[in-house]
Amino acid sequence: SARGVRVPEDIAIIGFDDIPAAAHATPPLSTIAVDKEALGRRGVELLLEDAPAETEVRLPVHLIARASTLVRTP
Repeated sequence: SARGVRVPEDIAIIGFDDIPAAAHATPPLSTIAVDKEALGRRGVELLLEDAPAETEVRLPVHLIARASTLVRTP
């Protein structure tokens, strides 16, 4: 790079949401993918509840490892 920092040798970079552009970045961006349909469904359920029992919602995510976090050995 212009500043002499190498990805992923010197610094690892990870994104969130696995947008299509992540796979086409240089280097391809590792990312965390979330089930957007499940997230939306749970959001609507919470909106429809009179008094939600929980205010924190946790959904599973999936790591998509790409070159921005993988160190290749020669």
